[in-house]
Amino acid sequence: MNRQAMRIVTLLLTVLLASQILAPIHAQTTGFYNGTEGKDGLELKDFLHHLINNHQPYSYYSTKDMMKYSDRDPDHPGNVLLVYTGTSHPDDDYGTGNNQLNREHVWAKSHGSFTDWLPMYSDVHNLKPCDASVNNDKGNKDFDEGGTAHLEAIGCYYTTYTWEPRDSEKGDIARIIFYMAVRYEGDNGEADLEVVDEINTSPAPEHGRLSALLEWNLQDPPDAFEMNRNEVISAWQKNRNPFIDHPEFAQLIWGAETASPLMIGDIQAYPEIPEENQEVIINAAISGSSQTLTATVYWGLSRYELIHSLPMEVISGHYIGEITGQPEGTLVFYRLEATDGTLKTSSPTYSYQVKNKFDGAITSIYDIQGQQDGSPLVSQQVTATGVVTATFGEYYYLQQGRAPWSGIRVWDPGRSQNPGDSVIITGTVMENQGVTEISDVVYHYPLKKGTTAPAPIQVTCSDIDESYEGMLITVQTAECTEADYYNNDWMWTVQDGTGYLKVYNTAIFEYQPLEGEQYTVTGPLNHSGSSWYIELRSESDVQHVVDLTPPTIETVEVINTSTIRIQFSETPDPFSAETEANYKINNGVSVLDANQQVNMKRNIYLNVSNLQNGAYELKVENVRDLGGNVMVPSIHTFSVTNGIPGRDGLAGLSVWYDSHQRKVYMEWHASPWSAVHYFLTDSRGQLVRSGIQEPGPGIHTMGLEAAGLGRGCYFLTVYTSDNSCTWKMIFL
Repeated sequence: MNRQAMRIVTLLLTVLLASQILAPIHAQTTGFYNGTEGKDGLELKDFLHHLINNHQPYSYYSTKDMMKYSDRDPDHPGNVLLVYTGTSHPDDDYGTGNNQLNREHVWAKSHGSFTDWLPMYSDVHNLKPCDASVNNDKGNKDFDEGGTAHLEAIGCYYTTYTWEPRDSEKGDIARIIFYMAVRYEGDNGEADLEVVDEINTSPAPEHGRLSALLEWNLQDPPDAFEMNRNEVISAWQKNRNPFIDHPEFAQLIWGAETASPLMIGDIQAYPEIPEENQEVIINAAISGSSQTLTATVYWGLSRYELIHSLPMEVISGHYIGEITGQPEGTLVFYRLEATDGTLKTSSPTYSYQVKNKFDGAITSIYDIQGQQDGSPLVSQQVTATGVVTATFGEYYYLQQGRAPWSGIRVWDPGRSQNPGDSVIITGTVMENQGVTEISDVVYHYPLKKGTTAPAPIQVTCSDIDESYEGMLITVQTAECTEADYYNNDWMWTVQDGTGYLKVYNTAIFEYQPLEGEQYTVTGPLNHSGSSWYIELRSESDVQHVVDLTPPTIETVEVINTSTIRIQFSETPDPFSAETEANYKINNGVSVLDANQQVNMKRNIYLNVSNLQNGAYELKVENVRDLGGNVMVPSIHTFSVTNGIPGRDGLAGLSVWYDSHQRKVYMEWHASPWSAVHYFLTDSRGQLVRSGIQEPGPGIHTMGLEAAGLGRGCYFLTVYTSDNSCTWKMIFL
């Protein structure tokens, strides 16, 4: 074997071995469409569907944030380019005004009735920022040629049932419709959308007109703006619009074209992330002709200028070429072409980026956190390393080991990052509403993909403090005490017997808990104001714990001569807990009624009569938990001496702030003679609210209006004739 042949064999073996080792670890752009070659019609449609389905869905609310990047006006930072008008507009000006922003569903949501139905409703590949009045005029029309010229959306035309976009975006619209028809095929509880050569078929899950859309796809090929949009959305949703990468797919699926028998497949690049000046080996399998085949790699530093070419060498059906090594950070584009002299075919344009060379100093996350509330390195630029534990689009969490103070949030919008990615980043340390984070990332050095993220640290609610900020934690067997996250800033609350913790339903995963049920929750720890919360990443972060244990009584406390507080080990069923017949006290004491505390539902207050000095027994039975487990009857002794201790006015008092209703709630069991005075002051000591209440006996709840008060720290002081107490609270 001559030297040239030996070199080819060596290259081939290197590529094949590398693909076996690296394929499970790396998921780069190269080879994304391997397997589409030779396919057309329904076979190609089905293949593409399985390639792009099961993407990472986001909440509809969060799509506004995504479109700031996907549809950004490159000439005007802070603006987006509007569909149909092509005008530039501030990216946060959403509203109902005629010239404010709306989110246009290009595939109209009434064509399949998928309003609020995820993931179709929030799929950003289908969403475009739009002028509100233009969006209203376009409505749910199908797409087709002709009609009346629109006065505001210059270049657009409309009829009763159709809308024709401007020439410069006709292809964009067509490729969005094609994407939706391939992405949603009726599996996984999703809609089955189909593009048809008809109009006015709504509410059927159909959109037209196919013949016009196919023509527009040819007339208006993808431009740099549309390609960048595909890249940005792919970084968030983890799927692509294949018709932007491969416009010819549309004609192969719905048009008259058939796949070429000449096929380029199994495309690989090694290494997938090259070092500086390292050659990159491109390998492919080319087949489909009995004639002599030749293949060429065209490459360059711009997608539109593949100015370099090199012939590919062949051995045993494998075609191999080498792209010259490039400086660090260089983005290289390449495409393969093959011909047998008669037939000719080409691959998609793929890309890779040369590693940035890093040889500087790294600051540990431990030192950035500084073992204190605020980082000692605020406003300083640092370089840190770690493994990504969670990603939420605009930010992700980086963790360096499992010791306390080893996690941090990184604000790096749109970075295509996945849990398990090991990276080095350079950015500026900031304190954002009390959260230490790294932002303004100017340098990103990928080390390895697909590593094992640090295992979550098991903690109790009482353990949680600043040292766990930004770290992956888990709290086990915690009872949900507040499930109404719609009215609580998308947070629900759990308690594990040691304290309380909020759980945040994020833009990428939402869970509907049941009060009284138990859950093990996992996720990175964050906080807002005075509340710590876990951010949910996926369904695996919430494990429902089946409750087989009946409730027990933890404490019995005499509040005053007419009130006894019982605290259960878990939230009891309200019906059984508020049945006074389930509570019996000896020595002539009558239980008049039983009431469950509004915010602390484990607490039951008994209103009693004839409670005098002496020893008593309280028998409790037939109380169930929310899972239906009935408690074992139990007897608890207590005594009353010298009347009731002098805390009557504040006995059983609870105070909490409801951010949704903008009210401070106070709940207590009041004696008939107890006047309650309250004073609310701001952080400067200025009085902002005050009042007096003279409640009668029984459970009493009062809502103190906080509407109109700004964000910040406030102090609530409550006085009775012989007691006082002050609470610090944060208004968000």
